[in-house]
Amino acid sequence: MKTCIFTIVLNGMPTLPTIFFTLQSTKLDWHWYIIEGVSANTHCTSWCVPQSPGLSEDGTSQFLKMIESHPRVTVIQREMWDGKVDMCNAALEQIKIPCILMQMDADELWRADILERFIDYFAEDGNAARAAVKCRYFLGVNILSTKDGTYGNKPGEWLRAWKFSRGDKFDRHEPPQLIQSHKGHLLNPAWLKMDGIFFDHYAWAFENQVGYKEQFYGYPNALENWRKLQANTQWPVQGKLFLPWVGDAAIFDSLK
Repeated sequence: MKTCIFTIVLNGMPTLPTIFFTLQSTKLDWHWYIIEGVSANTHCTSWCVPQSPGLSEDGTSQFLKMIESHPRVTVIQREMWDGKVDMCNAALEQIKIPCILMQMDADELWRADILERFIDYFAEDGNAARAAVKCRYFLGVNILSTKDGTYGNKPGEWLRAWKFSRGDKFDRHEPPQLIQSHKGHLLNPAWLKMDGIFFDHYAWAFENQVGYKEQFYGYPNALENWRKLQANTQWPVQGKLFLPWVGDAAIFDSLK
């Protein structure tokens, strides 16, 4: 079954190219849709801080220019979108056949063999309409949120795949909600994790990411607090002691 992956992005370096290289190394019948540009603070992201129109400034646009002629890649660019849901639906308008639809953020990294197993597992379950997947949530290159059910892996997060039919649309992005023709149950993320199916989410791993998110999400002093977390030497720690927006019992630990 065809696998259609979509990624909405603004300033997606350095992780974005890894998605392309991973997809090329799989045996999947894939197509990758990349939607680039600024998202207006409308609809499900109305709480975010307004941004000026534009494209990426970190090399993302140049990378997309390099790969846009690839037969399995479609690049869609606009300097201002009507919210993230508009970006998602711009990808869906390009898909004309039933497929496995998968959201993959620019900072989400999969191992090729795990991605193949996940798609096979999901496609073969005729009663599953959508699938959520656990992730390893990074707060630095070597720092993880480790407590299940808290920041980084809360219940109901990381809905990442759907059985798609032409005409299906998202009515929100945070969290993603697809109005589907295909009916069925959610593929349990705990079952998938027990089978070794998960991804790495480098959500707050790099300084440029944190600087942008401080502006977009309006987290005061996010970059300063994140730098203090990177300099920490005593592990594990309560996440909210370093990142005030965490707000729950999350535990951060180092892989070093």
